[in-house]
Amino acid sequence: MIELGIKTFLFCTIYLCSHYYSVQAQNRSDSFYLADSAQVMELIEKSKKNTGSDYREAMSFAFQAKELAYQLNDSKLKLETELNLGKFFFYLGLYSESLENTIEVIKIAEVNQDDLGFAKGYFQFGSLRLVMEDYAQAREYIELARKYFLKYYGAEDAIDRLSRLTMHNNLGVIYAGLSDYQKAEEELRKGIALLDDSSEFKTITIQLFNNLGDIYRKSDRIEEAISYYFVAKSKLEDDSNLLFDAMLDHSLAISYVEKGSYNQAIEVFHQGLSKAKAVKGYSHIHHISKSLSSFHDQIGNKDSAFVYLSQSKMYEDSLNLKNTAENLLKEELLSEFRAEKNQIQRLYEKNKNLLITSILGLLLVSIVLYVRAIFVRKNLEKAELEREKISQVAEKTLEETVILKRKVENTQKELTFASMQAIQKDEMLKSLTKNLSKNDILKEDLDKILNGLKTGQMGNTLSDFEIRFSGVYIGFFEKLIEEYPILTHNDRRLSAFLKLQLTTKEISAITGQSIRAIEMGRTRLRKKLNLTNSEINLYDFFVDY
Repeated sequence: MIELGIKTFLFCTIYLCSHYYSVQAQNRSDSFYLADSAQVMELIEKSKKNTGSDYREAMSFAFQAKELAYQLNDSKLKLETELNLGKFFFYLGLYSESLENTIEVIKIAEVNQDDLGFAKGYFQFGSLRLVMEDYAQAREYIELARKYFLKYYGAEDAIDRLSRLTMHNNLGVIYAGLSDYQKAEEELRKGIALLDDSSEFKTITIQLFNNLGDIYRKSDRIEEAISYYFVAKSKLEDDSNLLFDAMLDHSLAISYVEKGSYNQAIEVFHQGLSKAKAVKGYSHIHHISKSLSSFHDQIGNKDSAFVYLSQSKMYEDSLNLKNTAENLLKEELLSEFRAEKNQIQRLYEKNKNLLITSILGLLLVSIVLYVRAIFVRKNLEKAELEREKISQVAEKTLEETVILKRKVENTQKELTFASMQAIQKDEMLKSLTKNLSKNDILKEDLDKILNGLKTGQMGNTLSDFEIRFSGVYIGFFEKLIEEYPILTHNDRRLSAFLKLQLTTKEISAITGQSIRAIEMGRTRLRKKLNLTNSEINLYDFFVDY
């Protein structure tokens, strides 16, 4: 029944505070929307300041800050208010509620990929594992938080001092829980070395000296332990933080028991229990009650031992440690799942971008190839047209060549025919001369007439031949004159006959010269053409000329 009453009181208090300030926020919505982040941070600072002295006031400020942050819809402010509530519930020993707020911190950090948010959230996870005495897992979370702090700040010295102090303190407690007191003391002294007189570090200062005293007490150095507890208490002189005062009373009372100062121990135990109850410090009530049960059992007060043990068990159940551990494990798995999901999402985005880039690249290449294909096709079409034109020109040229060849052949035939006619006429004249020469009376006059006729006709025939030859073999005489200027008119005419492949006899018949004269002319011509010592005959020379 007592346990049920505690839980009912706790949740009613939380609900009423939340509902009250929700209503107040609604009534003052206009003024809240005009507020800025400075107001939110001011409320958070007020909440922190009242956590150990007036938990109701601290809760009030914490919920006001959260309401305002969510109305402003500022993710950074929302993260800070959730973190503040998580720490507030943690100090009270309401670990289940602390876990819920810490989970929100991680979710907000995941949405915004906020490295500093991750660092603070995982650090709080480590603190929750620490109170559950899961020291190995707690250390993993602290190291994970350190990694995110370094990622955000860039270097160890750049991390804000309060975060470094808290890390050294928690690692000291973790190593103490793992019975590595040397490392525990090293971490705590590193933290103490970073302290100054700033009021901002008062709470962590108390924790560092208290935890250092615990290490000395566990090492059986009781007097030194007590001295450190009193150093921690001295930091409370100007501060009414009953929560931490109760923690120090508990540490001192255990030291007095081990020292054998039982009366002093019982007095300090009850002082601490009273202070813890005053601020609803359920975790401290649970631990002090458990220590009181052990103490009474040690001195033989079985009834008192049972009462305090029952009270300790009741508050332990109210802490929901088992459910909190299960929920934390569930969140760890969900967090890993979200991390994998985000990694897959980032990989997908990366591959999607790569795929889009590849598609665009392929599209660009396709366009280039398509344009190139069009260009090549046009060039091929143009080349085909040129080829057809060339083919047509070639066909036309071939036709013209055939026609010209036929013309040349016809002209050659005409020249040959004309030459043969001249030969036939010459033969006829010779026959006529021979018959008429028998008449002595007319012989002398007839010879004159025949010679004149013969000479005139021959001249006309040869002149006509040269004109026709030049029309067929254009440039022949010009080339011959240019290359061999020493050739006479008769030499050039003989060359033309040889070009037509006429025999010596045929040339003699055409020109009216004797075969002997023609042969002598051929010899002179070879000499002028520089063919005297050559095996090339005149026919072969003029065929290709």
